[in-house]
Amino acid sequence: MQVEKTVPDTTDEYWDPVTGVNCRGVFHTCRAVLPRMTEHGVVIVNIGSVSGKVADPSMALYNASKAFVSASRRTSPARWPGRPPTSPGPSTAA
Repeated sequence: MQVEKTVPDTTDEYWDPVTGVNCRGVFHTCRAVLPRMTEHGVVIVNIGSVSGKVADPSMALYNASKAFVSASRRTSPARWPGRPPTSPGPSTAA
């Protein structure tokens, strides 16, 4: 979910749905399925964004939420040895 707002313009009205979808949704899904995944050899593919690494002042909240997705991808496998984080790399829309 994306909202184009600067930090001063971001209210809780925008914060809650963006972090709910982009952060809480990713976290709760990973937490629920990671323990079972290792038994079946499957992986999770989280969709991040370059916005998690490159600052755009007009999308401050979106940037922060996508940085969370990136950090979550790197830290979740620490709990499951032998499952290194992977990144398919950038993609472009046709």
